[in-house]
Amino acid sequence: MKNYITISMLLLFTLLISACNNNVNQEITNIDEEENIIIAESFIDLLVEGDFEEATFYFDEKKATELPPEQLEVVWLGAVQQFGDFTSKEYEGSEIYEGNQVVYFTGQFESEELQFIISFDEHNNIVDFYMV
Repeated sequence: MKNYITISMLLLFTLLISACNNNVNQEITNIDEEENIIIAESFIDLLVEGDFEEATFYFDEKKATELPPEQLEVVWLGAVQQFGDFTSKEYEGSEIYEGNQVVYFTGQFESEELQFIISFDEHNNIVDFYMV
């Protein structure tokens, strides 16, 4: 009987935890994944076209201060100089990490494949951008 009560309490606790997690996930899924994928793709296209000023319009205020168009140009041209011309991109997926949606693209340069990691806030602004 004592085991039955213990098991019942554990089951109830598990259900409560699950219900709480569903609420958190529901809030996070309000991020517009499809729109962020389109923005990420456009952002990469702008880098390829050399329109760094326009690309930074996708940044949130903090990222725009950290990575102004001139520095974004240096980063991009450094990758092109090291790996050759950019040839193609392919969407790989996305996930929610620490409240932000992270979108992954594979970018093919002439001599190397890099992963583009682009993080978005709840307002569809880019808050982080990496090429690894």
